[in-house]
Amino acid sequence: MDIKVKKTGRVYAIDESKVPAHIDTQMKHYGWKQFLGDSLSQFSVDGTKSTTKATPDEMHVRIEDTIARLYAGEWRSARAVDTVGKMAFNLALKRVVNVWLKKNPGKEMKDYTDRSKDAIVEYESKKETYDAMAQSLIELTSGEDAE
Repeated sequence: MDIKVKKTGRVYAIDESKVPAHIDTQMKHYGWKQFLGDSLSQFSVDGTKSTTKATPDEMHVRIEDTIARLYAGEWRSARAVDTVGKMAFNLALKRVVNVWLKKNPGKEMKDYTDRSKDAIVEYESKKETYDAMAQSLIELTSGEDAE
């Protein structure tokens, strides 16, 4: 396996047959941890100029979606919003927020501090339905097969 290290501009040949099993396991663990962490690079709990504010629960959904995408054989996501898991979670989030706002007249969404947690519960309780709705929306808005 050849690995290019950007800082040196060089490619390094790794002979995988020489790597002890325990080192191979650690490298795989490190790679997964790094990749999953990288999938959150545009998010932070506080939000900054270069990141979007997100709760740990919202970031958890992003990680779960990344894992599902990798299991499906997709290395890169086309757009975060185009993934079924992300879209489905957003649909559940909209639902719980709308219900909460109706039950709490005069309140604003920022007052609803448990919305991400409640959206996860909502999504997990009706996962198949939300996933199907998300898949349909993605297909309808993808621009493919449009006449």
